[in-house]
Amino acid sequence: MRSWQIGRFLARRGHNVTLFAPGVDLRSGELFPEVRGRLYAESMVDGVKLIRPYSLPHFRRSAFRRLSFEITYGFLATLRSLTVKNVDVIVAAYPPAVTPLLAYLLARLRRLPFVYEMRDLMAEALSATGYVKLKLFNQLALMIENFLAKKSEHIICVTPGIKKVLRARGIDEIKITVVTNGYEPEVFETADYDWNPRERYGWSDHFVVIYAGGLTQAYDLPTLLRAAERLRNDKDLLFVIVGEGDRKKEYQAFCQAKSLTNVQFIGYQRRKVMPNFLKSADLGVHLFPDDPLWAIVLGNKTFDYFASGLPMLYAGRGDTADLIREAQAGIVVKPEDDEELAKSIVWFMNHRGKAKAMGKLGRDYVTTHYNRHKLLETFEKVNLMVTSNRDSNMKAGPHNKC
Repeated sequence: MRSWQIGRFLARRGHNVTLFAPGVDLRSGELFPEVRGRLYAESMVDGVKLIRPYSLPHFRRSAFRRLSFEITYGFLATLRSLTVKNVDVIVAAYPPAVTPLLAYLLARLRRLPFVYEMRDLMAEALSATGYVKLKLFNQLALMIENFLAKKSEHIICVTPGIKKVLRARGIDEIKITVVTNGYEPEVFETADYDWNPRERYGWSDHFVVIYAGGLTQAYDLPTLLRAAERLRNDKDLLFVIVGEGDRKKEYQAFCQAKSLTNVQFIGYQRRKVMPNFLKSADLGVHLFPDDPLWAIVLGNKTFDYFASGLPMLYAGRGDTADLIREAQAGIVVKPEDDEELAKSIVWFMNHRGKAKAMGKLGRDYVTTHYNRHKLLETFEKVNLMVTSNRDSNMKAGPHNKC
């Protein structure tokens, strides 16, 4: 979603944007219909040229299949990139893991500046999600990541935590810019509010605790379900889980085995209707496993909750916890502690006035400090800067470069 937001923003600013994205739905793992039987599917959407190379479906089934997916997608995307004309700069993001390295090689082949957007730390992410367990691969991932960080013309970090890690690795601060995710006015101001989720899904007068996002290994839904089990006898409380992912069946099986009637699963919803789900709930929950990697994550979910005026209960540490405390918009608890999580949910339910006040503080904070358009202006300036520097160096000649 971040790539799409960036591409659409730059296109509206008058830039020619070609965006490569996998040919599979990253939530379900299914191939998009337009890619089936083809190597590439191309379309123009909101001024962005979107190219989807064929990608191996159901890539989360094993580490080998995930690696095959990344190599296939990266190779086909790079091959097609060779034919894109009038390119001034190449930007590549991790994940997928293989893509930034291939994009760097492509940039050097075409003598173009390379901007590395870091949304995760490669080695730590592969280890924390359990896809790669061999230290050799983690060490290789770390070497590639450090190589790309040093060789890139500029690095865009999605969180302050990633910047701190890079500085500790010896990367010069002058070549690092932080461009976080943020509040999207066009999404929340034009969302579909013409229906009532409480009526449609039978929420009635329940105190609704909502989790909206991926049902994958990256998020600690088991702790939330154990908290729901602790609170199963509170008839005024309902847990709503909106999203898809490879662990959904596992979570549904847990609820069935425990006979949990206070948990409701709702499948993937379009971006334009999600604000209505969030606005209709009472508390937003976000959870990460207890791993150092997740301390440097500041995802869309946090900003979506805040933009909807939803107070937030966060189980984790780091950048997200810092933002919640700074905005005074929720409560932070230890990761993987279902007892403390359950107690905090009860506190919110018993202090609804304070909870709504937290939600308002969160909305005011992100609309003031984290407007997506302002953030992406910085993204644009970075790319214009590296392009300008390249043009200046080319004019100066090899003996006059600064």
